[in-house]
Amino acid sequence: CYERNFNADFENGKTALLHFGAVDHDAEVWLNGTFLGSHSGGYTPFCFDVSDILKNGANKLTVYVTDEFRTDSVRGKQIWDGEPWGCHYSAVTGIWQEVWLEFTGGDYITDVNFVTDFDAHSVTAEITFSRKLNGFISADISKNGENYMSLRQSVNGRTAKILIAFEDCGVKDKEVYTWSPAHPNLFDVTLSLETENGTDTVETYFGMRKISTAGDKFYFNNSQLYSRMVLDQGYWTEGIYRPADDDGFREDVEWTLKLGFNAARKHQKIEDPKYYYWADRLGLIVWGELPSFYGFTDYACADAENTMREFIERDKNHPSIAAWVPFNESWGLRSLLGDSRQADAARELYYLCKRMDPSRLVSTNDGWENIFPTDICSVHDYRSFSEKLTEYYSDTSFFDTGAARTGHPYLVPGEKYSGQPVMLTEFGGKRIEGSDGWGYDLPIESTEKYLAEIKSDIDNILKTSSFCGYCYTQLTDVYQETNGLLFMDRTPKADAEKITEIFKKNPQK
Repeated sequence: CYERNFNADFENGKTALLHFGAVDHDAEVWLNGTFLGSHSGGYTPFCFDVSDILKNGANKLTVYVTDEFRTDSVRGKQIWDGEPWGCHYSAVTGIWQEVWLEFTGGDYITDVNFVTDFDAHSVTAEITFSRKLNGFISADISKNGENYMSLRQSVNGRTAKILIAFEDCGVKDKEVYTWSPAHPNLFDVTLSLETENGTDTVETYFGMRKISTAGDKFYFNNSQLYSRMVLDQGYWTEGIYRPADDDGFREDVEWTLKLGFNAARKHQKIEDPKYYYWADRLGLIVWGELPSFYGFTDYACADAENTMREFIERDKNHPSIAAWVPFNESWGLRSLLGDSRQADAARELYYLCKRMDPSRLVSTNDGWENIFPTDICSVHDYRSFSEKLTEYYSDTSFFDTGAARTGHPYLVPGEKYSGQPVMLTEFGGKRIEGSDGWGYDLPIESTEKYLAEIKSDIDNILKTSSFCGYCYTQLTDVYQETNGLLFMDRTPKADAEKITEIFKKNPQK
């Protein structure tokens, strides 16, 4: 149970909204003794209209949280029984993101969705309001503090659309106006709603970019891009799911870029929005992954569906996010060969993602037992990449021969590979001798040999013609799993410049 007394200065005619960033796992909320409602799900936000309950002056907020550590809830890498073990770490429970009050106009903007049409050089702002209303909506769009355009139109209903059109200025100017890792251009937007009940104003931003595939290649803004990803689990010694201060989110993005990567797979965690904000600002591509459940039940499927939906609703406007990952390595789907409902559950989340957000790719079940439909066929293999393994993966007939290390087939039996991009989305996991904990192979006796083995892996992977990207495990140590490029305190295990030299390389054309 959490309780807090606070003072509020509430202006009549305004709307007061009480926001929760994330509470793990089930929350019931009271304000001044009045029950506001509940929310289930440990990673996504919720809010309540408290305009009729909030008092000028003293108020009391009470939150009851239940976290049963059940295996059929969306929990990611959090343990559910006993002590941390293997790749499962300390559990998180309770309020782990911010709680805040927002004061809006009497009528207010509840949501905006930026839909980019890269090829038509336009962005449509789809805006939702608190009720059906009449009035005006205006948008002031600026870049680097300078006004780019201002638009104003009437509103008659619950929603409105504003078309933001760009001139087709050619390649050079696209580098000025579009978002990419090399040029993370963002447009700041101020939206103002004017009605008989006053004015409500919100500030936001968008980036114009396109994510697509053609044949077996991955494209970003219609140019082929090789994905040099790192696995990032987002754990800190100070606060488990949170760094000591908000600078920690920015620093992790900066470390990822500094070490030569152009993308991160946020593994088994829906990250605090501050991380995605810095990925947008600094130019890091991110894969957004749903934390797994482990027991297949109707409750698990509902929890996963609700969390995936709320994940996309919260983060759909981050230009840095390029893909959604509903499932990983068949976790929670342990009987795909004997229970058709489990494959159907994965397909259900694929279609949910595509319905809500057709602009991004979906890796339906990442790692092995790839389930169709999927936009990416993924491979996990923690063996060292010898020339023999490179040759094995250079022909996509490997999809018919089974999965390395686990014995799981790469495709669910009955599925046929049909030319999707192939990515090595987990490999590496190397650790230096003397580190406590574990890695995916025998410990390496020196820093020099550690770097040499990683370089050998990367050199061979870059020669593997069927791969259009990789994801190295991992950015940092996480408790007992000591195979990070950085220690858990974010200090590098080897010369950072030497690490960068390894991971900044692309395949030779």
